[in-house]
Amino acid sequence: MKKNDKKQDIIHSAMKIFQETGFEKTSVSQIVKKAGVAQGTFYLYFQSKNDLIPSIAEFIVNELLTKLSQYPENTFKDVPSFIDCLIETTFYITKEYKNLIGFCYSGLSFYKSFEEWEKMYEPYYRYINDKINYFQENDLITSRLSSDVLGNYIVGLLEHGAEMYYLFRNEKDDLNKSKKDLSVALHQLLL
Repeated sequence: MKKNDKKQDIIHSAMKIFQETGFEKTSVSQIVKKAGVAQGTFYLYFQSKNDLIPSIAEFIVNELLTKLSQYPENTFKDVPSFIDCLIETTFYITKEYKNLIGFCYSGLSFYKSFEEWEKMYEPYYRYINDKINYFQENDLITSRLSSDVLGNYIVGLLEHGAEMYYLFRNEKDDLNKSKKDLSVALHQLLL
């Protein structure tokens, strides 16, 4: 087993246990047992279980990017298709990892700096900024805000919309309406 595989096994095991029993009730011993590694191996990569939080958040962002990369490139030749793919992917990832997302937010804000959080998001912002630059260069969006500013707004709206539905919704909320409202907001921002 490669060194990096052991680190990934620890992260995946921690994610499963955190989802089942919660962060506070999980011990390093439980994590290493599930990962099939020695306790000393854990400490090669992490000083404490708190240090797992950025790795878990980074894993979720990478999953989002992996899911987006599975769309054919020609899917993103127009803004409405791009918006639809972003919404579907963000809602899918949020649903998949909803038990860990709130934990990551609170853990990163408590244990780590927001600079680390932004660094984690750099590949995602770059991905969105590249698409925005393409749309701007081809006069497909009317907004002349910089791609950095638009990218931050888009990510914020996407995450807020998906998290409001999956983390804070009441039983009256409708998934399709939530996605439609988000789509309207993004269309108004870009077109």
